[in-house]
Amino acid sequence: MDSFSKNPENYLPQYGGWCAYAMGVKGEKVDVDHETFKVWDGKLYLFYNKYFNNTLKYWNDDEASLKPQADIN
Repeated sequence: MDSFSKNPENYLPQYGGWCAYAMGVKGEKVDVDHETFKVWDGKLYLFYNKYFNNTLKYWNDDEASLKPQADIN
């Protein structure tokens, strides 16, 4: 809690809390499952995970190209 209190911005999800995969593919704002996430390089990424479609898997398969595109979008 002390770490959070000192730097709360460090704990905010990337891309405004929208699905990182959807941001990387089309720049779309897609709701997420808050239990489907990845912490990478000290940052929190959230993902859509419903109806047998876990986008974290797809993100992990192509993170090298999806992340830079999501950052742009």
